[in-house]
Amino acid sequence: MKEKIEIYKLALRPFNNFFKEYQEKYIQNFTQMIQKEKANFSPLIDQKLLRTLALTLYTSIYLLQTDSTEKLKEIVYEAADNGIDFKNTLKYADIKLTRDFIDHLLEQAQYNYLAIKSLADLISSFHASIDKYYALYHQQHQQQNQDSVEDNEKEYQLIVSLLQKFQKNGRPINLIAYYQEVPIICKNVPLISVSNKSAFLDISDCQYDVFKEDEKVYIKTSALPKAIEANIV
Repeated sequence: MKEKIEIYKLALRPFNNFFKEYQEKYIQNFTQMIQKEKANFSPLIDQKLLRTLALTLYTSIYLLQTDSTEKLKEIVYEAADNGIDFKNTLKYADIKLTRDFIDHLLEQAQYNYLAIKSLADLISSFHASIDKYYALYHQQHQQQNQDSVEDNEKEYQLIVSLLQKFQKNGRPINLIAYYQEVPIICKNVPLISVSNKSAFLDISDCQYDVFKEDEKVYIKTSALPKAIEANIV
């Protein structure tokens, strides 16, 4: 792939002036089209970010004389992190560029089929890389999300198991509530029952008003990995 891209760029080198002069028009085409695509991602994306994205893509594809497909991975990942999928926008901008490049050749009476083919092959190579990096990004994030869900489930089961052991052994726990950001502790609260979905505690000896229905409390013990948030019902 690297060698092919460098061959395509070498064939287009005589037309460097065209690509340098076309840069601003490409950025305008790209940003205008991606504005229409905003329904597909966050409408809060900054205009400056979109222009930077267009400029970086254009430089990587058309102005750098070496293979810059690895740079594309950084571009794609940063765009995806911001919720931007620019594949359709890029197709639009590249098709307009190809049309304008052909018009330029015709105007200059340069009937260079090899240059047109090299441009088409160059665009195709970069689009294939971009598609690959988007797919790789989503695959990695799906795996991360799956790992996160599995970790949360393991932690949840650990908490349930510990609370069930506390109940079985008659071991009380401490409850913490907050009043005006000041922690209020109710110690030695007995566990009445524990299931996979809920735990029932006897808070009748918790004298403070913060320990009442609909208030939020935290279950804390050294055996738990972290304080557990709970609601009094």
